[in-house]
Amino acid sequence: EPIQYKKMKLQRKNKWLYSFRDSVRAAKEEKDWLLHHSGSDYDPQEYAKKSSRFGTVVFESDVDLSAEEAWKIYS
Repeated sequence: EPIQYKKMKLQRKNKWLYSFRDSVRAAKEEKDWLLHHSGSDYDPQEYAKKSSRFGTVVFESDVDLSAEEAWKIYS
């Protein structure tokens, strides 16, 4: 599955942020959002704010893992 990821250590803390983006999930979330906000309920500014987060999950951990290990645990 095509997953984009980024890992980042928090400054002055023994914690890491793991960010993952699943393009397949993003497409489904976009479709669902558009179906729910069709017609007069559609707001292009709200869509622009939300669309960059479709298919994305971020979590914080006090364990230093590889991105692959973190994704397996999350999955």
